[in-house]
Amino acid sequence: TRCSRDWSSDVCSSDLDGSVAEREIKIAKAIADFEQALRIDPEFRDACYNLAVTLFETRGAREAVACLDSALAKWTGAADFEQLRTALMAANAKA
Repeated sequence: TRCSRDWSSDVCSSDLDGSVAEREIKIAKAIADFEQALRIDPEFRDACYNLAVTLFETRGAREAVACLDSALAKWTGAADFEQLRTALMAANAKA
């Protein structure tokens, strides 16, 4: 399952209600889970995609684009990753 492509949404989950600290803990766990999934299975494209979305929403475009660049080096011509990279760059330019 992929995260929403709506950059204004909260990470990948609708259950991020609660305190800022709880939200930050859940986000950190989501990032760690995506990274662990990729260590276990480097071909797990959805984990890579979701990691990039989550990084963009929490840490900004630089880390997200670096994640996508690594994915595009592995999966040359992956249109979904190229589209996401373009969208993140455009969203970052507007900010």
